Amino acid sequence: MPDRRSFRTLLNQERDDLALVIGNGINIHGAGNRNSWERLLVQIAHHCAVDVPSVPKGTALTEFYDVLEMKRSNPTAADDDQAATLNLQAEFCRLMERWEPLRHHHTIMNWAVRHDVPVLTTNFEEVLSDAAGCDFIKPPELPFTDFYPWSCRFANRLFDDPCNGFGIWHINGMRRYRRSIRLGLSHYMGSVQRARTWLHRGEANLFNAKNRPDWDGARTWVHIMFNKPLLIFGLGLT
Repeated sequence: MPDRRSFRTLLNQERDDLALVIGNGINIHGAGNRNSWERLLVQIAHHCAVDVPSVPKGTALTEFYDVLEMKRSNPTAADDDQAATLNLQAEFCRLMERWEPLRHHHTIMNWAVRHDVPVLTTNFEEVLSDAAGCDFIKPPELPFTDFYPWSCRFANRLFDDPCNGFGIWHINGMRRYRRSIRLGLSHYMGSVQRARTWLHRGEANLFNAKNRPDWDGARTWVHIMFNKPLLIFGLGLT
């Protein structure tokens, strides 16, 4: 029979060995369409002289973004000057600057802090870290690139092993580093290739190193992905 345990039951029973994976559903919940990525992309489409009321049915948001990127790169009329100069990642970040946490953001983050549970989020804005009242941490001894700030997290303290305590990790990029934002297919494929170089070298088996403390991703969110049970919510993957 399928496991029909409630969300609350799962949290309570599995909290000692768990990581949360949170999608944009947490922002839409209680806010309607106001804080949705689709709404932001439609706003950006209007800036690119693409007059659509919504993302066309059957079109993934990554596909829609790629169309806008092509429109920006290849304007077809003089009145498309704004599209030619618009940085879509930067504009996406600007449009979500004023998003604020709601009551349920505080409730979930307070639970995660209390039980020292790591949080992975596909979201870009800092609503969850605002709700948790934690600081941005960039380990000074680790290599850094604003394209892939994968060792950076929002937390109250720094753990060498990301699995050992609470932290909020933005796995698809974060608003403060616009070049880290993953929106189009080429962006995601870049992330895949970066992770692949850590996991698969020469004749080594894929994923062979994922649970070792000295592999290249051991102090990034990727280590959590491979070494903690994941409770995923607010992520439709439509």
